[in-house]
This record gives sequence, C-alpha cells and structure tokens, in this order.
Amino acid sequence: MADQPNDPKTPRTVIRTGTPQAQGGLKAQIDRAVSRTRLSLVAERFTQAFWPVWTIGFVIVALVRLNGLTLLPDPLRAPLLGLLVAGMAAFLVRGALGFRLPRRAEAVRRIDDALPGRPVAALGDAQALGAGDAGARAVWQAHMARVARLAAGAAAARPDLTLSRQDPRALRYGALVLLFAALLFGRGEVAEQVAVAPVPAGATAVATGPMLEAWASPPAYTGQPTLYLTEIDPAAPVTVPEGTILTLRVYADTETAALSETVSGGSGQTLGGTGGDGAPGLQSAEFTIAQPGEVSVQAGGETLGAWRFEVTPDGPPTVRLVGPPERTAEGAGQFTYAADDDYGVTAAWAQVTLDLPAIDRRFGLRPDPDPRDPIEFDLPLPLSGAGTAIEETEVIDLARHPWAGLPVRPGGVLLRAQGSAPHHPPQQAEGHRGARGHAVS
Repeated sequence: MADQPNDPKTPRTVIRTGTPQAQGGLKAQIDRAVSRTRLSLVAERFTQAFWPVWTIGFVIVALVRLNGLTLLPDPLRAPLLGLLVAGMAAFLVRGALGFRLPRRAEAVRRIDDALPGRPVAALGDAQALGAGDAGARAVWQAHMARVARLAAGAAAARPDLTLSRQDPRALRYGALVLLFAALLFGRGEVAEQVAVAPVPAGATAVATGPMLEAWASPPAYTGQPTLYLTEIDPAAPVTVPEGTILTLRVYADTETAALSETVSGGSGQTLGGTGGDGAPGLQSAEFTIAQPGEVSVQAGGETLGAWRFEVTPDGPPTVRLVGPPERTAEGAGQFTYAADDDYGVTAAWAQVTLDLPAIDRRFGLRPDPDPRDPIEFDLPLPLSGAGTAIEETEVIDLARHPWAGLPVRPGGVLLRAQGSAPHHPPQQAEGHRGARGHAVS
C-alpha cells in the first residue's frame, strides 16, 4: 500500500473520508483558509517586490518638503531629482516583471507548514495498493480519518511582511522617519528649489507691475491664525481681534505706492522707503488695527488692495462669587467662584481683609493690634488650563491664623482674575461678608 505523491498543480483538495456532510463542512473550511492564505501570499510578494519604490518615493517627498535640495549647488538639484525618479521607475518595472500570483498548491503548502504531517495535502491521497483487501481498506480509512482530524485545525496563514532579508540595513525605516518629519514640519516645493532655465544673454525680461502682499496677525494670546489678506475677497468685511498687527509690502521697480487707512486711530500710516533692508523696490508698513475702518493701497493709478475691517473688542475678565462663602464640617472656609475672559482666564486669587472697626474692644482689647497685610491665596484653575469661562470651588483653612474668629470687611472675600490679554489689569469683584467665628467662613 503506497500513497500517491502530491501534485503541486492539483487544483483542488479532494476529501475521501467521513460522511458527505462532514466532507462538505471540512472542504468549505479548507477552501476558505486557502483563499485567505493566497491573499496573504499576494501581500507578501507585493511588499517584497515593490518596497524600493515607496522607499525612494518617501525620500523624494522628504527632500522636497524639507528643502533638502537647497543643500546642493543649483546645477545638481534637477539631476539628483531626476535620478531618484528614474530609480523609482526602474524598481517599479523590476517588481512588476518579477511579481506572480500564488497558486493554490502554494497556499496549501503554507497552511500545512503549521500542521503536523501536512494533513491538508494528504486529504487528496488515494489508496494505491490493497484496495480489494478489507483489512487494508480498514487501515487506510483509519489513516484518512486521522488526517481529517488534523486538517480540521487548518487556518489561514498570516502574511509575513518582514523585509529584513531584502533590506538588511533598514533603509525603509529611515525613509519612513523622513516622510513623517516632512509631513509634520516641511513646507517646501519643487519650484522653489529647482531653478528654471536661465534667460539667454541679451534676452529682454518681461516687465511686471507692482505687487502687494498683506496679512493680519492677531495677538498670540487669542490663538487665532494669521490671515493672508491677498487671498481674501475684498468685498466682504474682515473681522479681526483688537490689537491685530497689519503688515503691508509692495514690490515695485518704478512706481511709488500710496497707503490710505483709518484703522490705526492716528494721523494715518505711510509706506516706508525702498531698499532699506537690502531689497530694492520694496515698500512696507506695519501698524496695529485699533478701530474699525478701511485700508487701501494704490500704485500706478490702480488699486492694489482694499479691505474693510471690523474689530472685535477685547473685554476685561470678570470674576464673581457663586453664592455666599460656607463653612465645611471640619471648620474650613469654602466658596465657589466663576470667572470668564474672551480668550481665557490665566490666573485668579482672593484677598481677605480684617474689619478692624467691627472688632469687639472689650476685655482689654482697646489698643490696635499690630498691622498685618491682607490674606491672599491663589484660586484653583481647571486642570485643562485657561478657559474662557470657568467655575471652581476653593477650600481654605484659616483656623490657625491670628485673625481666626474675627470679622472681615464688608464684602468679605475680594476676588481678582487675570485674563490672557497682557494689557488688561487684574479685575476684581467683592464677595459676601464673612460670619463671625472664622475669617472666611
């Protein structure tokens, strides 16, 4: 009795043991595992064939976006870029020529590698000798039943995407790191780094008219982005926060540009002279937008740019007590405060002042006590940082303070808050009168 050798070109696995229902279920399971394993083999072969293509592509993107080409002399930039693109195309062609889809027998072999005795391939074996002998058939059927039990554990093989043999120096990882850095921090473009063909000697350059660039930079504490006004529709009003810096630059070889504005709140700004910073033909101006108004720039009898600005005022922060202060069960003072600011409350603190005239002067307390500064303590802010509207609760124990049990001034707890805008002084609000027996309770 001998087994028929497995043919690697066999298209299907034939199950020759068990009931028809068991054969059908096992066959469906193996067919699913084989189909998924073939997909895994496709992923493996695609990765092994084309990894140089995307590695070179990552390097090209990183060089361009990180302005890496500027490190080379101008004559070498375009050839290097062309060489990298040609290499990527060559690896693409090589990978396409060497890529082939996996056959079913290869998928069966991959599945059998994880099972003892290669049972999936053995399911297709047929009894070669002793088919007419009852004892031999019984032994064969027992053998095939054992093979079927082993094949029932067949599962799809996962793709092996490691490239340590093809890329022992891990160049692909270096290219991937460069790509992430380029996507996060790079802003370069090919046209900025690869020079165009020079103008032949004696050729006349095309004359260009004056060009205007303008942008509005809100204060940093607002968290708002800079607006590039040249790309904004001039018909619509531009709304900016109070304190926004407006920067104008006019590039003109011969014309003198004129600035007209009503937003600075002064006598009117003008464009500065040319060539002061080594850039001939440049006129510039920079000033703060303090009020609503209009800005326009004219040169050579035409309007280069005109905008109408609306200003969002930056109000001071507000702070208040939410209800009267209370005393906790442990005898500490507790109060809740609320504060808000247009762009975030950055600090808050409280002050408690002794109400000296209200102190009971009996029992030898006629002399004034030694002067003491008011009690000041910081108030908690949210863990997430500064917020435009916050509400927090503070618990402070002043039972051991010399003022414990003495009255505080009407208003009790004096609250102060500082907003994000540095030009706003801290704002304050009076709270409720404290009860006798504790300075802030």
